[in-house]
Amino acid sequence: MKVLLACDFDHTIINDNSDTWVLQLSSDKVPADIRSRYDIHGSWTDYMDEIFKFLHSKGITPEQIINHMQKIPFVDGMKELLLLQAQSQSVDCIILSDSNKIFINCILEASGLLESIGAVYTNPAEFQENGCLSVSHYHKHGCQLCPVNLCKTEVLQNYLKTCRENGKVYDVVVFVGDGGNDFCPCLNLSERDAVFARKGYRLVRKIEKLTSNKKSNLKPEVKIWESGFEIKSHLESLLK
Repeated sequence: MKVLLACDFDHTIINDNSDTWVLQLSSDKVPADIRSRYDIHGSWTDYMDEIFKFLHSKGITPEQIINHMQKIPFVDGMKELLLLQAQSQSVDCIILSDSNKIFINCILEASGLLESIGAVYTNPAEFQENGCLSVSHYHKHGCQLCPVNLCKTEVLQNYLKTCRENGKVYDVVVFVGDGGNDFCPCLNLSERDAVFARKGYRLVRKIEKLTSNKKSNLKPEVKIWESGFEIKSHLESLLK
């Protein structure tokens, strides 16, 4: 049995939104003109790029950002889940996230979990020479269900295709998420796969709305989760 664990990050691995978490560094509210521009362009990634410029203008340093991100809490059981797959030759893990590379790498590295992740697919980010953090879109795509910066289905399918071309075939994909941007991949998994949707979050509501229709074409098994321990138990049952 070869299993791919594909996880969202915000409100899935960590128990908060890394983009809103960083705003705690400023005592000032986001200016109205930045909020109004988000209403116009509708891109959260572009909005965050403006937020990072705002934080820089307030004197927030790269060191402050990194130190603050390292304090973000993990969802209960997620560290144990990632350690399980890291120790198993039968499970690989990738992250598909609308956050950014700086935040995710910083958080995972601080917890000693970065090396346990096979790949991270998220928005590129870097600190510029002046210390301002910048972020850009991961890719362009034509999917109408996903945010303009990232289609998780396209990334996941390309990953699986590359693996097959290199002689690695997964028997099962276990997809774990919480938000509306995790819905698209669920529609493109097979009957042998599983979707773990976090209880109380938008992904559950979207799946429930879809499956209320008798003509629903959702193929994977759907499980509602509250902690990483439930997902860990599922993986352990697959590997028996």
